[in-house]
Amino acid sequence: MNRMLSKGTAFFATNAIDALKKFNRGCALPAFFRLALTQMAMKTTLPFSPTRLLPAALLAALLTSTGFANDATIVDVTITAAGADNQFRVSVTIEHADEGWDHYADRWDVLDESGTVIGSRTLHHPHVNEQPFTRSLTLTIPPGVAAVTIVASDSVHGDNSETRTIAVPGR
Repeated sequence: MNRMLSKGTAFFATNAIDALKKFNRGCALPAFFRLALTQMAMKTTLPFSPTRLLPAALLAALLTSTGFANDATIVDVTITAAGADNQFRVSVTIEHADEGWDHYADRWDVLDESGTVIGSRTLHHPHVNEQPFTRSLTLTIPPGVAAVTIVASDSVHGDNSETRTIAVPGR
């Protein structure tokens, strides 16, 4: 009985942590914490009950709460010529642990080499069930600009310090 309970609890612990990681992609639990939790649940020498997992489960919930969600992360950027002179379509893929209207990725900007914003794409709503997601913007990139930098932002943390720089095609 003790062995069955331990295996069942280990299954619960592993699946609960995996579910939390998938639900809140921007704030994955550290691997060592997940491993320790799983090993603790799998011990068969001591009596183990689901109530012994409660402190770890509470800590896991705390670590994945709003205050620990990461900034909006740029996953991919593509730039293609849009037909007209100096017109380009910039497509940006962003991943963020959107939680609803109170905390979501709300914008990304296109900066020239001097840091001046030359385009901005406002994200008008949360993408809780669509992660990562891609949005595009067609804009004029001045002729002297050989590369642009993309900066993602969210409604709580503002601009992310991690950016993505990409060359403008044909320059």
